[in-house]
Amino acid sequence: AHTAAAMVQLTSCHVLVLLASPLAGVPVDLSRAKDAASSLQILGFALVQQVLSRDEALGLRRAIQRFREEQPWAVWREVEQPDDAGATPQTIPGALRHPELLEAAKGICDSPLLHAIYKEFFRGERYRRLDHSDVGVNRQVGWHKDTSPQTVHWSNDAWSKANDGSEYKILKVGVYLQDQGDEAAAALDVVPGSHRQAESSHSGGLLTLKPALGDVVLMDQRTDHRAATSGRQGELAPDRLLLAFALGAENVFSQEHEQG
Repeated sequence: AHTAAAMVQLTSCHVLVLLASPLAGVPVDLSRAKDAASSLQILGFALVQQVLSRDEALGLRRAIQRFREEQPWAVWREVEQPDDAGATPQTIPGALRHPELLEAAKGICDSPLLHAIYKEFFRGERYRRLDHSDVGVNRQVGWHKDTSPQTVHWSNDAWSKANDGSEYKILKVGVYLQDQGDEAAAALDVVPGSHRQAESSHSGGLLTLKPALGDVVLMDQRTDHRAATSGRQGELAPDRLLLAFALGAENVFSQEHEQG
């Protein structure tokens, strides 16, 4: 049976998994958000389970698929070759600028649990959703940090304080819209602690995360990561969908991120 309180579990790899109650209208113990924020600060990421119920996640998935059918002009075909399952990678850039997708994503944008985590992570600083969002469809991406010069033009070093004393605090929020369990392909490889150094290195080992339908991965955008192996996702084949957006402290780093 589901309980009203959220449950927190540390796996053997010391990766924080925050399990929210999947029952609509059931309050969660928001004090657990401190553990998720701690995972973000120490490891550079946290996997938050069941932020959306199955019905909510499937509703968001259907809204995205309907958008792709009705507004194909807004969908970019990626230049990469089809993945190893034969699917062609696509992107919906600026996904949350579209009112119908923003409305469909209200369960994520307004999640009390996620906002409790954000408040703990930003430690009283004002934060906001940045004008960077997309839906990835069947995408595979190699190792990178989202602070790389290829993705963002920085005049400030993301590992140093800006002239006004502000610090880099930008999160990626990734919403998984299919199961990525043991029976499915891996979803995301990350290097724990790599957000603390500018140089990319995988010598310290990597960890593979396999979120399920409705789970959210929060990640410091300086963390080394890659979209891992692809594959069809059971009953939700053939498309793999990931809604992602950025959230940042109200400072110069967030402003530059939006300009990149």
